[in-house]
Formats: sequence, structure tokens, C-alpha cells
Amino acid sequence: MDANKEMLAAMQARSDGCTIVEENQRGILSPAYEPGPYAPEYEGGVVQFVDCYCRAMERGLGGDVLKVSRVA
Repeated sequence: MDANKEMLAAMQARSDGCTIVEENQRGILSPAYEPGPYAPEYEGGVVQFVDCYCRAMERGLGGDVLKVSRVA
């Protein structure tokens, strides 16, 4: 793939990403939106990521909140 095609592909990917973010934001701002728990059948990957992140943070904190304040 030449440089121009690579640049056009990257621009298209960025444009597509922006569109998704903008549509999500419109949905969240809608009066019909009701926040709630993740739906495992549709957001299983998100649930796995959040669980993994929380476990990593718990391990990193080690129950000692002072560790965070020393880093921050």
C-alpha cells in the first residue's frame, strides 16, 4: 500500500471513529437514555475489561490508600 492510500485509510478510520463517538454522545444526551448496568450479552468485552482493571487496581493499592496519594 502506498503512502497516499495509507493516509486515506487512516483518515477514514478516524472519521468513522468520530462518527461513532458523536452518535454515542447524542444517545447519552437523549431524554430517553437511562443509565444502568452493562448488558453482558452486548457488552461482555466491556464487563471483562472493567473487571480486569478493577482487579489490577486492587492489587496495586494493596489495601493501602496512602500508596496512591504518594504517587499522585
